[in-house]
Amino acid sequence: MKTLIYSIILLALVSACTDKPETVQDTVPAANENTVVLTDEQLATGGIITGKTESKNLSRAIRVTGSIEAPPGNVISVSFPYGGYVRKMNLLPGTKVSRGELLVTLEDPQYIQLQQDYLTAKSRFTFLETEYNRQKELNADKTTSDKLFQQVRDSYESQRISVKALAEKLKLISINPDKLTAETISGNVGIYSPINGFVTDIFVNTGKYVTPTDVLFELVNPADVHLILNVHEKDINSIAVGQTVTCYKNNDPKKYPAVVHLISKSVKNDRTSEVHCDFKSDATAFLPGMFVTADIELVNKAVMAVPDEAVVKHGGKSYVFTVTGKNEFHMMQVETGMSTDGFTEIVTDLQAHDIVVKNAYTLLMKLKNTEE
Repeated sequence: MKTLIYSIILLALVSACTDKPETVQDTVPAANENTVVLTDEQLATGGIITGKTESKNLSRAIRVTGSIEAPPGNVISVSFPYGGYVRKMNLLPGTKVSRGELLVTLEDPQYIQLQQDYLTAKSRFTFLETEYNRQKELNADKTTSDKLFQQVRDSYESQRISVKALAEKLKLISINPDKLTAETISGNVGIYSPINGFVTDIFVNTGKYVTPTDVLFELVNPADVHLILNVHEKDINSIAVGQTVTCYKNNDPKKYPAVVHLISKSVKNDRTSEVHCDFKSDATAFLPGMFVTADIELVNKAVMAVPDEAVVKHGGKSYVFTVTGKNEFHMMQVETGMSTDGFTEIVTDLQAHDIVVKNAYTLLMKLKNTEE
């Protein structure tokens, strides 16, 4: 009897050892791999907000660097047609000047000689003018010969030309010939600013002798500065006259709108071309030579878009979370387009879906933590 019982127990043990246990599958069904369910408390704590895609005017832009320049007509090199010694000057680079303001005083004996020559010529002209009128009347009555009248007339015309030429020379050195008298003759002349603007460079100092070929100062009128941007050759064909540009000063978030008005037809050694832009508003905050950053708007069209925080990145792809039930969200891959002003274009058709438009990354973190 005992032998039978031992045999039965032995058979049972052998049978148990030869039976293989079933393998337990520990994976989540594919349909639920990208789905996350929140409790009401988690939904509130996470700040999840849902909504729809909406139509937005978005643009694609490229960011470039450039500088502020003044047109050649706004940059003035100040020189003087006669040599002279600098006697008085109180300018520094950056000094603001107004049109007609005295910049520097020069001194030289030739200024005195020029004024003397003019007054002498003017005095003789007055005499010859009187004589000419007298001879003209006498010649009309045939009291004097035509030859004598011709000689007087020639002298009169020659002197009139001399007076006119000397008067123009005085104007070149800022002396009004109509107000010049023997009492106002001076060896000093002033050079006055021809524009409203700023002094950018000074090439003289007190006591220095300057010649007619010397440039004394450079002035600039900043009222009409423009923007020159350096655009890489791969992007230059995307630029067109009339496109909108947004300019930024370094370390200044304020935006300055501009518009493209000229595109260079050549490429420089650094493989960029110059794009010239005009400011749409007051640009007095910029000075010639400043370096700036700018965004050139290439495309502006109406697209379906969502806030940037509605789109999450994972594995190099873009996703949004669609609402599939109460507190239930499905991570859906989408194709995105341009992004600007806090919105991203969604090329994939999502109009039939409610999606998470705020704090989508909270769901991504929840989903990935659950998988782990």
